[in-house]
Amino acid sequence: MKTFTFDTPVQAWTFLMKSILNGDNGLFDPDQGANITGQSYTYGLTLLINKAEFEPDFNFGRIMGYTQSKWTSLINNYVDLDALDALRLQIRDFEKNKSINRNYHIAFHFADSHNNGKGCLVSGIFSRMINQDNPRLTVVMRASEMVTRLPWDLLLCCRLGEYVYGHTDFSIQVVAASGYADDITLMLYNGYEDVEPIIGKIEDQDRRKRFKKVLKKVRSAAELATDPGYQAYMRVYKVFNPEAYSKELQDLYAKDCIIGDWENIPLPKVCPTILQRNRFKNLWKGYLKKTGLTPEDFGTAVNTRKVVKFNSYNPQDDNLPFGNDFDEPEEQEQEFTEDSNAVETEVVEEKQKKKALKKKVKK
Repeated sequence: MKTFTFDTPVQAWTFLMKSILNGDNGLFDPDQGANITGQSYTYGLTLLINKAEFEPDFNFGRIMGYTQSKWTSLINNYVDLDALDALRLQIRDFEKNKSINRNYHIAFHFADSHNNGKGCLVSGIFSRMINQDNPRLTVVMRASEMVTRLPWDLLLCCRLGEYVYGHTDFSIQVVAASGYADDITLMLYNGYEDVEPIIGKIEDQDRRKRFKKVLKKVRSAAELATDPGYQAYMRVYKVFNPEAYSKELQDLYAKDCIIGDWENIPLPKVCPTILQRNRFKNLWKGYLKKTGLTPEDFGTAVNTRKVVKFNSYNPQDDNLPFGNDFDEPEEQEQEFTEDSNAVETEVVEEKQKKKALKKKVKK
């Protein structure tokens, strides 16, 4: 096992990027990893990060070509928000009296909502340890692609802890059975720091030549708008020269990637995705605005017919529980009943007319 300690997640990522480029023996000893066919592998990697504060202006859009939809997809696939809410209630209850609950370790499993994920994120543990000032979130990974996915997953760790604890005063421990990086994908580090001087300082001559060729290949391919036929490489080329691919890179800062805030929103018992929760949140705000109620009035408002209707809504339905004009549910139900009766009456009358016509034809 190899253990490294850092102050912040981005420090951990930059250290690993430079270590991979340099081929540091600590990562690639014969029994600890390998460098073969343009791929670097390391095994048994543990990262301890003291401050769960991700650099707010870290630009995933410009560095890696990521979009907001990719962040939403990450949350929806790996995180069961309903289960996370239950976990948050349990842990915050423990945190209220830290003098008694000085030692707890509460585990959870990452979801795979798409049923076709690679299972890179396996499980996590929220802990408070004796003689430690701050709690800790430990995340176990099956494998980590260290150039693009590792910082993405480290950001997710930060946001999970913030969501549960309500602050950033906790540490993060990442345990990865395997970490790997591709030579071409490594060039994306150029979006954060000029990679050419780093390559020029590589001590191993063969390795230095190898990465100089890789950088030259990427720049040339990006200039010619080459299609490598491999999505990961296409992303690299587009980041180096987006104009050649008629693609404008969008800013996506770490500070804009959050899980969400739905406290004091009367969500249904089953509401596992960000989209469903935000629809309820916007709907609830509109309801409060129309009625003049505030969250503090909720003790009396919760018994009203409209709120009961809101709480019983099935999030799997496409339609919201009531319209954008916030009509009373009983009015909607009455209108629906009247319309249904009218349609049923028309059907009966039509059948009667057909029967009468048949009798006339027989006569």
